[in-house]
Amino acid sequence: MKQRLNQFRRDQDGVQSIEIALMFPLLAWGFLACYIFFDAYRERALNIRMADTIADIVSREVNPVDDSYIDGMYRLQKTLTRSKTTPTLIISSITYDLDNTQYLVEWSEARGGSIPLPTGAIGDTQISDRLPIMSDGDTIVLVQTKSDFQPFFNIGMSGFDLNEFVAARPRSGRICFDTCPASPDDPII
Repeated sequence: MKQRLNQFRRDQDGVQSIEIALMFPLLAWGFLACYIFFDAYRERALNIRMADTIADIVSREVNPVDDSYIDGMYRLQKTLTRSKTTPTLIISSITYDLDNTQYLVEWSEARGGSIPLPTGAIGDTQISDRLPIMSDGDTIVLVQTKSDFQPFFNIGMSGFDLNEFVAARPRSGRICFDTCPASPDDPII
């Protein structure tokens, strides 16, 4: 019996069709898995660039932005991402108050079914812990985006959210919504 097992182990004869039938599913899964992983990384990179682009465009604004401007940024997001699901976009203007050591939301607008940040002090530590260190009275434009990634083949990886969080300092000092206050110390409405 031992001799037959050794002979079977050393035998080099075989049928290629059986080897292909055994290996083809594994090769097909590996090819599809590589494609899905590459597509996920591509989608993530695309979302990062899109959020950076929107933050940069808004930060260069010298005139007050309005609803149609935010709608335009949302259309740009949908165009750049080409997502099959509805993406969300939140654009906010945030300032830092050194006296109270807190971040203040001056205004926030959301599109795509998302909820804007409430005006006033930011109590959510998930947001305030991610904001950059700022000087007293400094303002930033915060762009938050969300898009869903759904792989088109089931390779054992489920879909997930692509959340981006980009803060950019405005070139002109402050970005106003609808109208700018007469004094820089007045709150933005």
